[in-house]
Amino acid sequence: MRSVAGMSTSRAIGTTRTVFSAAAMVVSSALPVALLAAFAVRIEDTLSISDAQIGGAISVYFGVSVVFAMTGGRLADRLGPMRALATAAGLTSLALVGAAAVARSYPVLLLFFAIAGTGQALAAPTSNVMLAAGVRAARIGTAMGFKQASVPLAAFLAGLAVAVSAADLSWRWPFAFAVVVPALAVATAWSVRISRVGMTHPEPKKVMRLRDMWRYPLAGGLSTFSASAITGFVVLGLEDSGFTESVSGLVLTIAGFGSLAVRIGSGVLKDRFGYRAVHAVMVLLLVGALGFGLMVSGIG
Repeated sequence: MRSVAGMSTSRAIGTTRTVFSAAAMVVSSALPVALLAAFAVRIEDTLSISDAQIGGAISVYFGVSVVFAMTGGRLADRLGPMRALATAAGLTSLALVGAAAVARSYPVLLLFFAIAGTGQALAAPTSNVMLAAGVRAARIGTAMGFKQASVPLAAFLAGLAVAVSAADLSWRWPFAFAVVVPALAVATAWSVRISRVGMTHPEPKKVMRLRDMWRYPLAGGLSTFSASAITGFVVLGLEDSGFTESVSGLVLTIAGFGSLAVRIGSGVLKDRFGYRAVHAVMVLLLVGALGFGLMVSGIG
């Protein structure tokens, strides 16, 4: 594998801080929808909306993310990781503070979740660019594991907020305090000197043609769709089944922690043993499908 011409390959520069900043950005971009799911009951009571409308807000968030995904990737390349991350953090912060401060009706809530989706569309490719630029290839699996663990970490934090908060606490306070996370991502990023030591050119025989890559985003999209649907309605579903809000939040927290551990662990194992990642993904998707089947069956 050859390094990018003219770039030092002696070591990754600011690896730990690079991973931390990228992970913090992913956490912050996922927090709006995680907090929406965790505090759905309180939001419904405050805005006088239904479960279906909560689902609509989640759909707006992910729909906007899908529409602007390609644009976000191009913008991340054009702006560079630092400015792109600051832009994504600004959009996410606006969505969180806006929802907390001025969302008094459902259309306004949808507006801020559209903004949050735009921030997510930029945050995801930006975090990937940061890792590719600041982490050596031998450690990229671990770095990506930590970055991908940031999504369930957002669910973990949101569920924990529900579990430990007073029942009469307004949902607006967690949204407002969550703005600390994107601010932390930016503060850490500016202390990182990004190089391109992790960027490598694969050998010609290993280059995958663009038209052959459709299977991967399709599989990833379907699995993400399923997981997001479960996360978005787990608290509401458990409460409808008779569980308290605190217990429902605790379930979300435990599930988020489990997903976090698996993502980090799989990245570490990939770097250590060098197995084909696609095989591990197939196993994880099959296990996830089994879990979905058990939930649908109503066993237990």
